[in-house]
Amino acid sequence: MNRAIRNVRLLLRSEVMLAEHRISLAARRAGMLGIAALVAGFGLLMLDVAVFFALAPSLGEAYAALTIASANFVLAVLLALAAKAAHEGAEVKPIEEVRDLALADLDESAQEIKADLSAIRHFASNPAETLMPAVIGPLIVAIVRALARHRE
Repeated sequence: MNRAIRNVRLLLRSEVMLAEHRISLAARRAGMLGIAALVAGFGLLMLDVAVFFALAPSLGEAYAALTIASANFVLAVLLALAAKAAHEGAEVKPIEEVRDLALADLDESAQEIKADLSAIRHFASNPAETLMPAVIGPLIVAIVRALARHRE
């Protein structure tokens, strides 16, 4: 039973560690996306205005605005792809292995408990059949010894 409790503790610890790591990764991704949004919002606003005024005389106002919007869209896609590229590191693998070992050992413990319960159920349903082999041997030995003493 102690082994089962230890395995439950290991399982819970590994799951908590995995959850903490995944939350940390999600926070980093969200932070990178937030920074990407700030860059796109504030930094490009001023650049857009400058490029618009530079392109408007040669392309016209409409084409200058379309060129700037296209460049902004490409930059936003590149930043989103960079944020998506962040992935779980190698430190997750050992934690998952510990969790899997604990689960396998818990399964084995559950099978042992199931077998014990089956034996108890069998004994409770037919105690005479269960006790008979254990009682007959010593009883025969006792009878033989008694008969041997009685002959002497």
